[in-house]
Amino acid sequence: MMSFSEGILVGDLIYQLHKEISNLLELKNIRIHPSIRNRYFAFFMLKQIEKENSGEYIGIIGV
Repeated sequence: MMSFSEGILVGDLIYQLHKEISNLLELKNIRIHPSIRNRYFAFFMLKQIEKENSGEYIGIIGV
């Protein structure tokens, strides 16, 4: 997932299906542009992933 503001990449989140537990998503990497840090933007992106995949997986884990 990539997030843009006024044409500038401000955040990206990389995730995949967990290799061993088929009903979990695994968070691989998350980056937020320094200009919007401390504004809960990473939390917002995680909530978007949950919403887009609701009912398909039981959760998201970070490694």
